[in-house]
Amino acid sequence: PGQFADSYTKLLQWTDYTGPSTHSVADLQSSRGVQRLHTSDLQGSMNVQFNKYNLLKSGLQVFLYDLDVDRMQGLSNASSAQKVKFHNYPIEGAAYLQDKLEFDGFISNIGLRFDFYDFNTEYYSNIYSPLRNPFTTGISDEFSATLAARSRTKMYTRLQPRIGFSFPLSETSVFHLNYGTFTQKPSFAQVFYNQVSPYGDVQFLGNPRLRPENTRAYDIGVINAFPSDIKVEISAYYKDVTDLIETSNFLGKEGRTYKTYTNREYADIKGMILNMEKSQGQLRGYVKYNYESAKGKNSNDLASPVTYIEGAPTAKLTSTEDVYLDYDRSHKMIANLQYITNSDDGFRMFDIYPLGNMSISATFKFYSGRPYTWDATGQGLQYNKRTPNESELRIKIQKSIKYGKTGIQFYLEGFNLLNTVIYNYGNIFNNLNSSYNLTKWEADQGNIRTYDEWDPYVTDQSIFVITNQPRYFRVGVIFKF
Repeated sequence: PGQFADSYTKLLQWTDYTGPSTHSVADLQSSRGVQRLHTSDLQGSMNVQFNKYNLLKSGLQVFLYDLDVDRMQGLSNASSAQKVKFHNYPIEGAAYLQDKLEFDGFISNIGLRFDFYDFNTEYYSNIYSPLRNPFTTGISDEFSATLAARSRTKMYTRLQPRIGFSFPLSETSVFHLNYGTFTQKPSFAQVFYNQVSPYGDVQFLGNPRLRPENTRAYDIGVINAFPSDIKVEISAYYKDVTDLIETSNFLGKEGRTYKTYTNREYADIKGMILNMEKSQGQLRGYVKYNYESAKGKNSNDLASPVTYIEGAPTAKLTSTEDVYLDYDRSHKMIANLQYITNSDDGFRMFDIYPLGNMSISATFKFYSGRPYTWDATGQGLQYNKRTPNESELRIKIQKSIKYGKTGIQFYLEGFNLLNTVIYNYGNIFNNLNSSYNLTKWEADQGNIRTYDEWDPYVTDQSIFVITNQPRYFRVGVIFKF
């Protein structure tokens, strides 16, 4: 209505993308084959300033996929050879509508998102024994990939509300509160990736039955401004994550076992954020601190598989207690302090101020160690120890010189000034990847950089077990025209 009638924007586009084809022809001892991804997408959005109080936003996106994989892997010998083959056409998309309301300092965003997807494929109906023939007449046709019962996937849909609002508590403070639900569909590998031996034995099946991982997220906080251009924010958050995916074993009554994925795990994440910032003046800086607790049963889909037995009432659980997940870091902090000089600061030499137009800054980062599992006595412990804390100190000194419209900037940067060491989590502490290094860490931590499993043939593995660089400096010049 009125002056807002023409205040809108809209965008509509169609793109068509074909991913690269992968051909392995020179590595016959491991794998060979072809994998292609072809993606077509349609996306559009529209914003309408309905009146001075309401800004409406809407959008739509649709993705069409063509997945074609035909590969052989593990070809070093016949017993490890596996064939990975599928050709599927999944679709996914979403539509959303949001209204931003503004009334005298009160701001609210109220939205609704509609997600949908369909893996558009068939799957074996019997989850315990996928190849079992329900109409078998004898041993000869008891198991058959062509006669086994199949079902077809259905379209998954979900409505997700998003609500957020903020309003002033005083002239210097603002309160905010947000709530939303979020969904993440399973990856294509978890749905379509199948491993079948050359003899027809099912080793691993993707699971098109998988539900998406769902998150409910809340956060509440206050931002307050203080004199001297200092701003402080305190907020708390909570995330409830359900239907996390994990690897599971299924054992049929005939004694055949295979692996697949199921929705079983969850995560409980809560924390607090404290930010203090000063962004104006010669002396500037900030401190950002985050306390977090992330707990659940398992950190990833391979951490602790459960076994489902046909006819048994429940699966065999490997753990009944919540543990800190492997990405949990109780404390995270980053602090920065910067001093900027004016053009005429310091002493004068031949009409030049050597200390003018300079910037000196230092940044310090600190992270708590991550949990890992060390269970030498076989008690079934999970994530009972933590890696060393991690820290880094950097500095940067800059000097700017101007000659008319031309400028020159000299800088010196120093990295890891404390010469601390950050160890590679995956290559030491993730027992799924390297039990040798984990055992060595517990028994002989000071010698972790040396690989000596085949002593006296030893080698330095620092590049494998350490993720950061030792102390180093960098100097440079930037010319501006």
